[in-house]
Amino acid sequence: NLRKSRISIFPFLSIARTKTAPVLVVWMSILRKVFYSDGPNRIARLVAAPFKKIIPVSLQFPVSGTIRVKNPGAASLRLTVNPTCYLGKVLFWKGVAGFESGMHRVFKDLITRTETFLDIGANIGFYSLLAYRYNPQIRIISFEPLPAAFKYLILNKALNGARTIEVHPLALSNESKSTTFFFSLNPKFLFVRDQLTSTGSLDRTQADRTRFLENISVEQMSLDRFCEEIPLEGIDLIKLDTEATEHLVLDGASSTIQNHRPIILCEVLPDRIEDEIQSRVEAMDYLAFNITHLGLKQITDLSHEIGSTNDHLFCPREKLDTIQHLISKG
Repeated sequence: NLRKSRISIFPFLSIARTKTAPVLVVWMSILRKVFYSDGPNRIARLVAAPFKKIIPVSLQFPVSGTIRVKNPGAASLRLTVNPTCYLGKVLFWKGVAGFESGMHRVFKDLITRTETFLDIGANIGFYSLLAYRYNPQIRIISFEPLPAAFKYLILNKALNGARTIEVHPLALSNESKSTTFFFSLNPKFLFVRDQLTSTGSLDRTQADRTRFLENISVEQMSLDRFCEEIPLEGIDLIKLDTEATEHLVLDGASSTIQNHRPIILCEVLPDRIEDEIQSRVEAMDYLAFNITHLGLKQITDLSHEIGSTNDHLFCPREKLDTIQHLISKG
């Protein structure tokens, strides 16, 4: 009786046990494909836009096509995304303030005093484009190994007329060779050809979050080797986000870091490679800071604390004065 009552109260449970379930799956796939095509999704965004602040998170749908992102203190960005792009969804619904707001404020301050910026793990180019908007005269070098993300990086560079951004389809690490890059697919959007995962990595365990795991062969190179082939001057700022292989990137950039002493903005994923990154930071004679919504908080241990962000800043000890105004007084 209990089983029957559940079926009567939740009719979809009974449907799921029948042969019609595959039909429903097909129909849902068709409806998603229609809704997330550029035209219908654009109309849905126009309808939803005036109500962004009151629409609950559970009803905030992914976005597809070109969106305009207001950028405090500079011209807006235009980004082409598809429904597998988490960044695009956050920027549409919450704006720049909703995506790594503390990181954005620190980045804005630093980039205006930068000669050469390296965006390692650029994805679709958000931080590269921010750099261009805030300081269009600097040299911007963007690295992104995932072909789908690299395709959108090129599209977004052109869309914003960002001629000073140089793009390279490379996975930076500690050595130069052909290697395997892992990424997972979103099962709800298997009809999307160029999936924009945010967990692509040379580390299989980081990408292996679903059974829809894919891999491709990519070119891997150390930053030191790259700088031998393409000499760079005045590397002042590096953004490093490679999904749990940041310590290997640092190993392959030891000479470059020693020569240029750049400030490094680095994502540190919880319970992954905190110790490995910390040992490199200390060996380089850098100071570590957690990036909070109030500013920089100096730390001596990269272990994740409840309430802290994954965003960190590593500063050469001798350049502490240049970021002193960003350190939180709280």
